[in-house]
Amino acid sequence: MFEELRERKNEAERLFAFRQEQLAVSNFSLLCRVIRYSGVFYTVWFVIHFITSLYRIPWTDAVLFPVFIVFYKLTESLKERQPLSFGKVRMLSVIYYLCFMFGLGVIDLFPVNGMEKIRLFPMFLIIFSVYYMDRAVVILLAEAGYIAEYVLLAWASGQMSDLLLESCLLAYVISVLIYWSVLGIYTEERRDNRALEEKSSTDGLTGLLNKVSCEEEIRHYLANRKEGAACALLVLDFDNFKHVNDAYGHQIGDEALKKFGDILRRNFRTWDILGRMGGDEFMVLVREPVTEEMLIKWCNGVLMELATAQFGEAKGFSCSIGVARDPEGYSFEGLYHTADDALYEAKARGKAQYVLWTTKKIVPTERRAIYIASPDKARREAIKKICGQAYVYYEGETGSESFNDISLYGEQHLESVYFDFSQPDISEDQIREFMASRPLYATVPVHDVELELKKSHIQY
Repeated sequence: MFEELRERKNEAERLFAFRQEQLAVSNFSLLCRVIRYSGVFYTVWFVIHFITSLYRIPWTDAVLFPVFIVFYKLTESLKERQPLSFGKVRMLSVIYYLCFMFGLGVIDLFPVNGMEKIRLFPMFLIIFSVYYMDRAVVILLAEAGYIAEYVLLAWASGQMSDLLLESCLLAYVISVLIYWSVLGIYTEERRDNRALEEKSSTDGLTGLLNKVSCEEEIRHYLANRKEGAACALLVLDFDNFKHVNDAYGHQIGDEALKKFGDILRRNFRTWDILGRMGGDEFMVLVREPVTEEMLIKWCNGVLMELATAQFGEAKGFSCSIGVARDPEGYSFEGLYHTADDALYEAKARGKAQYVLWTTKKIVPTERRAIYIASPDKARREAIKKICGQAYVYYEGETGSESFNDISLYGEQHLESVYFDFSQPDISEDQIREFMASRPLYATVPVHDVELELKKSHIQY
């Protein structure tokens, strides 16, 4: 029994911690219906009572009309300001029920012609736990407040008695029991739904998110993150995976992919988003906070663990990693494009490594743009002389920096690229291999800096 209560409490905590947006919507919707329907029933009761009492009823029986009118108008205006936060819905609900219980207390405790009425308050105190869902401590404190309010009214009207206190305490106990029963049903349903969601959203082999769910979670995070919050998207590709399947069999290949999923879980944080995009491609969205040092450490950890993994005779696995660190608020499409280009640079460099790129803010310009990639400043200035002053110039000193920038500017900003194939960080063969693998370099003309300088005979 206690184990079941503890599990119910844990499930309720998960519910209130991660599903507050949905609870806010359901509680507000329920509050609107309660106000509307109880107002209608109260009006019908009042009319019948008015007629049967020969058109003479005390003012206290009309005390709830202002409550219904004010809160009906308020909730109708708030409907236009959706979505409401869970905290605002909680405050509105508790205040409404406080006013409603006060009205019931007035009707209950101020008699007509000296005759005591039927006590409505205990019944509605019990019903409250069914019509509002919140943490147990909030429900308990709210109901204690309603009882205190009712007792003060009883004292003010001269109707305080042991029987009244006992009826309030009994209603309180029954209300708590009903609340736990309703919460149990609610959390059991949530647990079943969560199990179905996890089953449909995870990859069966690795236990990571599948492609659809991973993209959905990443898009949601990127769309709702705080302005200026830096995150990073990693695209990881298992190197030579076809060879692993061909040489060792699909069972070893599946074990390697499963192991890769475990490695990612160990090297990244529980709140990061990890998914398998299909085949041997994986994706990780590293939420804030994130620095380049952290990313380098995690990438090296993944590469090292994968290199030392062994399944029978199969060993020496590796992967290529493209990293796009984003402090500029890029969309999923822009961030994925950048990380994917970085992945292809890692492959062109010989695989089994990572390449880290960073997004930047692109300012559109009316003039056409040229990108010059050269470690030699004099060469870059010479190319500017050849092309003239009609262009906007962007420059890069290393191969990786230039690939990063060119990918971000893209064909929509660049008219042509002047590339010095003698780079300090990447060989000419690797440069040409990368360019051959990316569609951008088939649409934007690429000129060899050295050849252009020879043809122009400019001294630099």
